[in-house]
Amino acid sequence: MVNSATSLSGKLISETLFVGSKSEGVYPVLSLEQGGKYRVHIRGQISQLDIESLSSFIGKTVTLTGKFVEKNGHRVVVLNSNELPDVHLLENLNDQVSS
Repeated sequence: MVNSATSLSGKLISETLFVGSKSEGVYPVLSLEQGGKYRVHIRGQISQLDIESLSSFIGKTVTLTGKFVEKNGHRVVVLNSNELPDVHLLENLNDQVSS
């Protein structure tokens, strides 16, 4: 488990987590190609708002730069709110090159 600022790429999806608990809800999750998932959290924000902040990236392949940690038995990537510009889309790069 990486415990410092780093970058990983994968598909950003929405997923229902913590089923049956008070925290149950839809959260943004980074799904890695090689397997494994990280719940995405934006530091300083209520977790339930993370999905709204990242909604334009859901379903897209992205690179996230943040702190990848294990918290309460769950893998989490923590982004600083001022680092959201560091969420980079990896899809459509071919379209940009051919234009």
